[in-house]
Amino acid sequence: MKAVPLTSLWNYRLYRRIDLKKDGRLALWLNLAALIPLIPFGILYLVLLQVSPVPLFLDIDEAGVSLTKAILPMVCLLPLYGIVIFSHELIHGIFFKRYSPGKIKYGFTGIFAYAGNPGMAYPKREYTIIGLAPTVILTAVLAVICLFTSSGWFFVLYWTMVMHLGGCAGDIYVAWILRRLPEETRVEDTGLCMSIYLPEEA
Repeated sequence: MKAVPLTSLWNYRLYRRIDLKKDGRLALWLNLAALIPLIPFGILYLVLLQVSPVPLFLDIDEAGVSLTKAILPMVCLLPLYGIVIFSHELIHGIFFKRYSPGKIKYGFTGIFAYAGNPGMAYPKREYTIIGLAPTVILTAVLAVICLFTSSGWFFVLYWTMVMHLGGCAGDIYVAWILRRLPEETRVEDTGLCMSIYLPEEA
């Protein structure tokens, strides 16, 4: 089902608006929630260190620490995370475009990047797909790449995956809210604010 112009929802009412720039309390809770994946994935990483037949952090041989397998990956950590964040919003944009002819808006506030499609109201199911697509796709891609890497590169890719998963807390939170709402629910996403609309009779 495609998105429709927000102006066509004459028989809908605003149910809830989520604006992380204005709702500091919610933003704080989501930032705390972003730390949750560190616990299970941290434990998993410690287990992998013990059972893996190849080094998963520092590759040390008779010559010392390998420059290309340990130090270079650490230097690439922040740039790689930046690429993942850019890819996250690009995936949002691709799925926004899939369900709407509207113009996709991208931006960066200095704190977080965003993608949105102001003025278009998406059906619940399609918006849930849009919201969770980067979480599923990027986590799967990074996990598969980790299977074929070792030493410092594994460390960097693994923790980039975990940090990104934590950063998806907002998308997961919105999907959680939508799960019990009627199928007729519509959502507008400006990139900075999400507005949820329900039919008048709901």
